[in-house]
Amino acid sequence: MELSFHKHRFRIFVFLTLWITVGGSDYLSVSWSAEPQILKFEGKVKRGKVFSHPLNENLNFVLIPDSQGWSIFVRSSNHPDKNLAIFTPPYHGPNPLFIDGWHFRNSDNTGPNEIPKSLNVPQETRHFIFSSKAATAKFPTTGEELEHIEETFSRGILTVKNYKLGNLFPNEKAFFIWMEFSVKIELKE
Repeated sequence: MELSFHKHRFRIFVFLTLWITVGGSDYLSVSWSAEPQILKFEGKVKRGKVFSHPLNENLNFVLIPDSQGWSIFVRSSNHPDKNLAIFTPPYHGPNPLFIDGWHFRNSDNTGPNEIPKSLNVPQETRHFIFSSKAATAKFPTTGEELEHIEETFSRGILTVKNYKLGNLFPNEKAFFIWMEFSVKIELKE
């Protein structure tokens, strides 16, 4: 009996503390963030082809081809021309959003990207972040705007599983002929 009385008193204490802290019952609003939805899928894409996979009714994961590989895009049906993953760091230098064949070759394209001729570029694992709020943000953003966007960032990891490269000639830039990959998304939106 004594234990349940203390539990009850503790619950009242917590409620009143919250009530007073937020300024009374008119302002009491506790929201619990839902766990992110985990999505996993695999794919294979050939040179010059687009790969697209829906994440929900509004968002799509897309690989857009370029001359040496693909770029990771997350598109919204509301803003199909905007890449919602634009805030994936780093903002200067090689970025994990760009998956190019030469990333998997050494500095003179005579072999794999290994020491002593290795390049400091992303390899098989590509981490990225995205938010639907990125579609309307001005780039570069202020710290306050970026903080507002960060609240809703979803996360993704693309892992290159297998691939074939072309243009394997010394001092040239290698490109992908095809790539097999897996993707894991932690979707907050």
